[in-house]
Amino acid sequence: MRACLVLYLALLAHPALAADVESVTVAHDDGVYKVSMSVLVDVPAAAAYAVMTDFENLPEVNQSVVFAERLPGNRLHTKVDMCITVFCRSIEQTQQVKTSAPDTLRMTVIPQLSDFSFGVAQWRFMPVTAHSSRLFFNAQLQPDFWIPPLIGPWLVKNKLQQEAQITSSGIERVAHARGY
Repeated sequence: MRACLVLYLALLAHPALAADVESVTVAHDDGVYKVSMSVLVDVPAAAAYAVMTDFENLPEVNQSVVFAERLPGNRLHTKVDMCITVFCRSIEQTQQVKTSAPDTLRMTVIPQLSDFSFGVAQWRFMPVTAHSSRLFFNAQLQPDFWIPPLIGPWLVKNKLQQEAQITSSGIERVAHARGY
């Protein structure tokens, strides 16, 4: 009985992380991947936004992000290590970033400084309740590297579902650790 009480008190002291990947869609057309995601997180929208716009600390949110460096002119340079089955790659990109607090983050790939020949992405942070929010992610990306054509979209979708869960759980973890 005492052990149950201790466990119950421990659960009260540490909020459960309830990140829920609601949907991920990936379409592929002529080398361009169109991605849409919806994720429900157990933190206020403002907290999720604060975590995701603290660019230098993105490796804390998702360990696949090796580094993230803010550059002059509202640019962000990142390196992400990705493995999809036996295909592993370090992906570097530099993006022009536009933040519109409290709910929108837009990024445009700078091709000459990236492993993408084209890319635009947008995050939207929408309140659901006072303590939860829904994150919408939409992107169009054209990798400047080879992805197997027949199974590529399927592999990319599965990897994105994994990364969406890791990232959304990371947003919750970091936000709760920071007291949001």
